Amino acid sequence: MKKDQRTFLFLSSILIILIFLPMVASAADWTQFQVDTQKTGITSDKAPITAPEVPQCWDTYVTSSGMAGIDVVPLVVGDLLYVSTFDGSVWAYDKNTGLLQWTSSSSGGGFLTGNLAYGNGKLFVPTNAGKVHAFDAMTGVQLWDVTVSSGELNSPITFIDNRIYIGDYGGENKYYCYDDTGAECWNRSSSSGKQYKWAGAAVVGSSGDYLVFGDDGSYITSVNRNDGITVDELNVSSLWPDFDARQIASSICYNEQDNRIYFSSKAGYCYAVGMNQDGTFNVSDIVRQDIGLASTSTPVVYNGRLYVGSGLYGSNGKFYCLNESDLSPIWSYTPNGGVQASPAVSTAYDNGDGEIYIYFTTNTEYSKIYCLKDSSGNTQPDVRWEYQPPSEKNGYTLQGVSISDGRIFYGNDYGYLFSLATSESLNTQYVFADFTANTTSGDVPLTVEFTDLSTGAIMWRWDVDGDGNTDYTVRDPVHTYDIEGLYNVTLTAIGSQGVDTRTEVGYINVDWNPWNNPDSDGGSLITSGELQFAVFKWKKQTPLAGTDHIISSSELQLLVFKWKKQTPM
Repeated sequence: MKKDQRTFLFLSSILIILIFLPMVASAADWTQFQVDTQKTGITSDKAPITAPEVPQCWDTYVTSSGMAGIDVVPLVVGDLLYVSTFDGSVWAYDKNTGLLQWTSSSSGGGFLTGNLAYGNGKLFVPTNAGKVHAFDAMTGVQLWDVTVSSGELNSPITFIDNRIYIGDYGGENKYYCYDDTGAECWNRSSSSGKQYKWAGAAVVGSSGDYLVFGDDGSYITSVNRNDGITVDELNVSSLWPDFDARQIASSICYNEQDNRIYFSSKAGYCYAVGMNQDGTFNVSDIVRQDIGLASTSTPVVYNGRLYVGSGLYGSNGKFYCLNESDLSPIWSYTPNGGVQASPAVSTAYDNGDGEIYIYFTTNTEYSKIYCLKDSSGNTQPDVRWEYQPPSEKNGYTLQGVSISDGRIFYGNDYGYLFSLATSESLNTQYVFADFTANTTSGDVPLTVEFTDLSTGAIMWRWDVDGDGNTDYTVRDPVHTYDIEGLYNVTLTAIGSQGVDTRTEVGYINVDWNPWNNPDSDGGSLITSGELQFAVFKWKKQTPLAGTDHIISSSELQLLVFKWKKQTPM
């Protein structure tokens, strides 16, 4: 069979697979503050990794008092985007076009900073009038409202298993649980007697039976989320001599991989506290790290690293990457203002190398949104882009962003709602080619075991000798190289959502010699076999494999000298 016939049949088989495989939903809804009940702030959805492109973006003016506008993170459910505003209004927009779908009224006014939550087709809206309102998420019809507190509800709602959880501020200083019909299930007074501001709870434990939250008195509390009974409580200020943690005004982030909670406080510290399986705190696993400025930012933990902001309204700010284990600093970045926002992280581009993109805003008059790239082993901040709205649309930005379907969403005090995207981020390709090998250099014959590390692949095409032809179609091929030379290796990964190719130039180095690789860093020692081979080639005056180069007398003398001294070329 001719080569072009084989290629035609191969491509035809790919097309058949792509047509008949079921579509996999790639978009992740952003249904509550920091995505989920554990407040991880992590999504596998794509987001713009280069500067937003105007044709792919939209913004719309919602409403503002001039001082307050949108002070919540937008929620995303399907194609609808939800925000609440300073005047107690609730708004639903088409996330792709920015067109208004419905608006309704709740209660309260001024700075409405309590984040909404979605569940069971309902949108739950906390207000600074001490109420929670429930709306039909599709139509905007109010289903019920209930007065929870005589104070304000400024903390994010946590929704799980038909129940909502929230703390109050300036009222009874309690944490509350209501079911999704508006009936109270339990309430619990603050351990410190202090109030709750921006103190979102995380669902903790392998069984998800526990709820952990902080308060303005620097206490963290673990309760049974079903009945509100106290499991454990800890005064963070008491853990170190002469220390005042001040208000814990971040939500709690729970990382189930290391069974720890993470949070920040207005003393300018980030904390890690271990959890036991029974919901109690592991006091032998407690770490803190000075992050310089007061913080209300909820940390995000991924791949052994922690990301958190610091700095308040109108102040200087910093953004940190810390080691997850001991919270020691890896790198930090100084943006144009305080980072009160909790970061959001996209892992869509991580194909095994830890490549992620981090998004956060600054709470300053000339606020910006930043995108930073990070990966395993990186030790410096890598700013990929920053966006600052036009002055007539810009304002203080308290909250961070949500991510869905390649778009970033956020709002500001000037009442504008933004959607940022690029052509690339809106592309639904989720196939990423990647590979490794057990060895990449050696003498003839060299046997190499290749390992596929691709994401979303169901078929593979390997060109392991760089001649442009497919050598293998198995996932993890083994190849023996019988001829000296440098070989490019190309893997084409095919999946239900696209095709991706990765090429490593000069990846395999067979019978290495110092003249065949001008980019060598001189890290190899000359072996007896290489010396004998070089002498043979010099005597015959024949070119080295893969090159037209013929060894000269001076090069041979240098080779002999390096071999005798056993020093690198």
